[in-house]
Amino acid sequence: MTQKNVDEYQRAQCIALRKTGMSYHAFGTNAGISRASVQGAFEKFEETGDFQDHHRCGRLKKLNRQNV
Repeated sequence: MTQKNVDEYQRAQCIALRKTGMSYHAFGTNAGISRASVQGAFEKFEETGDFQDHHRCGRLKKLNRQNV
């Protein structure tokens, strides 16, 4: 089974290996990531020039360790 989230290190590897000519499918199979995730990471890098997670918006947690 493949993992759902791809960390920044794997995205950086994906981009580097793709530039050397490795296919999306080959990298995904070796890393345990779906081909679509690999392709999405590479396309995001081509579009934005960055492979890090973007800030996600949403409702803030009511309590955290600082407020307890």
